[in-house]
Amino acid sequence: MFQSLRFLWLLFVVGYAANLWAQSPEALHAQTALIQQLQREYPGVLVYTEGNQVRRVWGKPFGYGSSTIDSAQAFVNRYGELFAPGASQLVLNGIQDVMRGKFTAVYFQQQMDGIPVDKGELTLLVREMEGYPLVLASNAVRYVHPIATTPKLSSDEAVQIVKKLRPDLHADTKPELIVYPAEEQTHLAWAFSVDKHSLEKPERYRVFVDAHTGALLEWRSEIYYSDITGQVRGYATPGLRPDTTANPPALGAIPKLRVSVVGGESIFSALDGSFTLSSGGASSVTVRAELTGPAVRVADQAGSLMSLQQTVTPPTFIDFLFNATPTEFNTAQLNGLLHTQLVYDFVKSINPNYPGIDIQIPCNVNIANTCNAYYSNRTINFYRSGNGCVNTCYSTVVYHEYGHFVIAMGHPNASGDYHEGMADVTAAFLTVDPCLGLEFRGVGTGCLRNAVNNRLYPCSGGVHYCGQVISGAFWQTWLEMRNRYASNPQYALERVREWYLNSILLRPTGITPQITIDVLTLDDDDADIYNGTPHYQQIATGFARHNLPAPQVDWVRIEPLMLPGAVVAPPIPGSFAMPLMRFSVRISDSIGQRDMNAVFLHYRVNRGAWQTVRMNRAGAHGALTAVPVPPCGSRFEYYIEARDMQGRSTYYTRSGAQAPLQTTVAMSIETVFEDTFETNLGWTVQNDSSLTAGAWTRGVPRGTTQNGQPANPGSDSPDAGTQCFFTGQGSPGGSVGEADVDGGPTYLISPVINLAGADALIEYFCWFYNGTVLNDTFWIEVSNDNGATWTRVETVAFTGGQNQWVRRRFRVSDYVTPTAQVRVRFATSDNPNDSITEAGVDHFVVRRIVCP
Repeated sequence: MFQSLRFLWLLFVVGYAANLWAQSPEALHAQTALIQQLQREYPGVLVYTEGNQVRRVWGKPFGYGSSTIDSAQAFVNRYGELFAPGASQLVLNGIQDVMRGKFTAVYFQQQMDGIPVDKGELTLLVREMEGYPLVLASNAVRYVHPIATTPKLSSDEAVQIVKKLRPDLHADTKPELIVYPAEEQTHLAWAFSVDKHSLEKPERYRVFVDAHTGALLEWRSEIYYSDITGQVRGYATPGLRPDTTANPPALGAIPKLRVSVVGGESIFSALDGSFTLSSGGASSVTVRAELTGPAVRVADQAGSLMSLQQTVTPPTFIDFLFNATPTEFNTAQLNGLLHTQLVYDFVKSINPNYPGIDIQIPCNVNIANTCNAYYSNRTINFYRSGNGCVNTCYSTVVYHEYGHFVIAMGHPNASGDYHEGMADVTAAFLTVDPCLGLEFRGVGTGCLRNAVNNRLYPCSGGVHYCGQVISGAFWQTWLEMRNRYASNPQYALERVREWYLNSILLRPTGITPQITIDVLTLDDDDADIYNGTPHYQQIATGFARHNLPAPQVDWVRIEPLMLPGAVVAPPIPGSFAMPLMRFSVRISDSIGQRDMNAVFLHYRVNRGAWQTVRMNRAGAHGALTAVPVPPCGSRFEYYIEARDMQGRSTYYTRSGAQAPLQTTVAMSIETVFEDTFETNLGWTVQNDSSLTAGAWTRGVPRGTTQNGQPANPGSDSPDAGTQCFFTGQGSPGGSVGEADVDGGPTYLISPVINLAGADALIEYFCWFYNGTVLNDTFWIEVSNDNGATWTRVETVAFTGGQNQWVRRRFRVSDYVTPTAQVRVRFATSDNPNDSITEAGVDHFVVRRIVCP
């Protein structure tokens, strides 16, 4: 599908993301303690979070058992609260083979008193090997508050409420009770599907009605459309182009078409179109051929469906010739049969156990409309030609729409952009061609979309536009694999097809770097991501091209044995002894083979030039060195580099010079000012005259989202309190942008801090989001003259990771001379007023460096 009718999608994602921030400080502390416990129990295990929500647990095995289910259930019993289910429980809901026996996905449904939580689930991936190690946890659990689970409205009353509003919609499913987490509270809801039963103008929704109040909570569209977005010119190739005078129908075999003896045997034709029927005698019989395959039932919405029959006396040879004089409508019927069956066979060849697709999906062709195609409720639907567009039932359009069916069966809670992007991948990997919808608008008009693109995560735009982030990542990975296996490209193609299809079963919450982790986990061959995967380089390169970076792996392993502490005592004035800071590490092989002559300490003092010292070899694995302790008050930064025999570097810490370890040389460090913003300690707000909304305010913010991205902090906090400073408070249930920054700047200014005669470290947590037009920034400044002049410390531009609490620190003397009149201010603006801009600040601490 090329366009979605999900006109209430934003309402859903706002409600969903808001629940991520609904956890209490106590729950957040408990979650942090569980993470620490897990990492102590299973050293090396990694946790991927989005905001305060744990989305992936991965890296090293983090659970074992006597069977697949035993491993998964034991982990849930011990660490279920890690995923913040609140008042709910996680209940085993099924298993699914992944990659033909290499893994098993174990699904847990989130429930409250036996009632399912909407879209709440936990997927655990178990490696099928001795010990049944858990290698990946994929979390879509939602935070829920306690509610009464006995409805006050009956299911019939809920149906009548919807019927009064939309009498043209018909209830298609029996209402079921659902726990529905919304932005402000959790609801008990009746959920059921309603359908307009119109192929020309389809409408189908999953409706949620509050089972206590009768309020309509959500109309969730279940229609997936294909859309035309612009024009791309190019030349077509035979086989993928639509039915036009430049590409007329050609005679060929029709495989897997049902042929039957009326009242007798029924079979499907072979791949070459041949068939053999047993008649049971020598009497004349009627043999019928009709447009039904093992995985498709064609239905013509423009008239009668082609069906041929002959009355013969066995033995004889029958020649069925469909569409002998080609017409648009008849050609569309054959296209629907051939291409739907082809894409079904494609999916089954990758994963024979893929769930839900072993049905004869209705393929409705020649619908009385133009320039579109769509998937809905286990049907694929195609329009006739007109208004400059071709008949849409052809090759890649069929593969794309069927791709939506595949995604819906494997990942019932998939987001819109993910749906669109992975449906594009279905077509691209089947045809091994990145072009989707070639000549949709007629001869010479090129592709509708292309998997060769420059779309990047995070993406602001429609679901079809942003879906190209994931289609581009998979296609680029295929190109990297093809380059590596130039002598055997079929092997490369089989691998990327496996990753594409089976990654759907891991049910990612959207297009984020979590998918890169999923693909690496599927590729891994020893349940240890740290030491890389067989195709780490190709996957990392392909996904990084679309800003979906892979986690860094260790070419060699660096184990610290002795490193300086956070504070190091300074040299004693007048003493001849020269104190040293000592560094000792152990280096071992990982993906690469260690080079013990290439282990280095990189360090700098007070942000001076980086110095490099080759560490001395100590035995087969050890490396050590020492450097003099600099004077009191100095800041000492360092990281360690170790190379393998191919010259590839591993760093400790992994970010190297971007995030070095730090040591302060001091007698002690004293906290002189700390503010968690639970009370008013003297901060002031100043606003430019152009500011019309979004001034800094102190309180508990209400979280909102844009395109699935958290826009402001919500009620979470990085410290034990609940309050912070943030830009603008919206109304309960308000939409994104209601109280964001408009105009400005707006300044948040600290009280005066006395740092006379001493340097200090200033630490704080900050939050920043910029959406729609990415042209705004958030900046931090410091003054040593009571605000008469200001020096810029940092400018933050939104690149996708700043819309969460991030701890920042700076040293006052790096920017101004410490005095008795130091102030810090935080600022942001939306000027010109053309985007969504939000910021937050919390837990501000000033620590004085004490020297003799």
